[in-house]
Amino acid sequence: MELKKPYTKLSENLFVLHEKMFPLYLITGRQNFLIDTSISAFDESIYRKIKSILSDRLLDHILLTHSHYDHTGSLPLLQKKYKASVSGSKRTIELLQKEEVRTFIQDMNARFNDVLGIHEKSIFPKLKKLNYLEDGEKINIDDSRYFEVISSPGHTKCSLSFLLMPERVLFPGDAAGVLERNKKIKPLFLSDYTSYVLSLKKLLEVEAEMLCPPHNNYIIGKEKVRAHLQLALESAIDLKNKIVRALENGAGIEEVSESILKKEFPLPVVEGPEKAFNINLISIVRAVAKLTKPS
Repeated sequence: MELKKPYTKLSENLFVLHEKMFPLYLITGRQNFLIDTSISAFDESIYRKIKSILSDRLLDHILLTHSHYDHTGSLPLLQKKYKASVSGSKRTIELLQKEEVRTFIQDMNARFNDVLGIHEKSIFPKLKKLNYLEDGEKINIDDSRYFEVISSPGHTKCSLSFLLMPERVLFPGDAAGVLERNKKIKPLFLSDYTSYVLSLKKLLEVEAEMLCPPHNNYIIGKEKVRAHLQLALESAIDLKNKIVRALENGAGIEEVSESILKKEFPLPVVEGPEKAFNINLISIVRAVAKLTKPS
C-alpha cells in the first residue's frame, strides 16, 4: 500500500509522509510531533516512515484535528511504539475515552480495510496520556518554534487547526474541505454550517504561507493558500444554497443527500466505507435543514 516516495521534506523540520489519500505531517525539533494518524490499514507503513526520519529519537506528541476514524486509526500502534501523548480538543479527548466511540472507530477502520482488500482486524483499545487543548494555546516545539491552537468547528464540534510558527504553516484538518480531482472543493460542514463558514473566515485571517490538509496534497505560497481557502468558503456557500433550494422544493433529507452523492460528490478522491459517506452526506443536509427551520 506504500507509495514509491515514502516522504518529502517540506522544510528543515517539516516532513509529509506519503500515504494513499492520507498525507501525514511530522514536525521535528526538541520535541517531535505528528498531526493526525490516518487509518489503521496504514499504521505499519506510517511507523516505518516515522522511524526512517527520527531514527532512534522518539515521537513525543500526536496532535489531533478531530476525532473521526480516518484521523485516529493508527493511534493505538503509534502510542504502543512510542508512548506518545495524544492531544486534541476537550470534546475529542472525551469522545476517545468512550467505549462506544472507540468501537465505532474500530468498525469504520475495519470497513475501510475491506474497501482496500485488507483482511485484518482493526483493534482500537483504550488510550493513555490524553491531553486537552484550548483555543489560543501555544505548544512549544523548541526555543523558537511552536504551534498555535485554533478552534475551527463546523466539520465537527471538536475540530481544531494548528498553526506552526514562525513558519506560518497551517494544518486545518477538514475545516477547509477536500480538494477533488476536478479541482473543486468538497465542503464538509457535518456538524454546523454557520460554524464551518466562520472557521474558514478565521483561517483566511491567519495568512498562512503553507496549507497542509489531511487529504490529498499540500499547498505552498500565501496567495495559493488564500485562493484555496476562499474557494472552500465559496464552495460551502454554493452547496448550502443548493440544499436550501432542494429542501424548499419539498425534497426530504435522504433524497437530497442521494442527489448530492450523484451530482456534487462524484469520484471521491478519498475512498472509504459506504456507511461513512452516507453518514456524512445526511449530516451535511441536516446541518443546512437546521438553518431553514422557523425560529
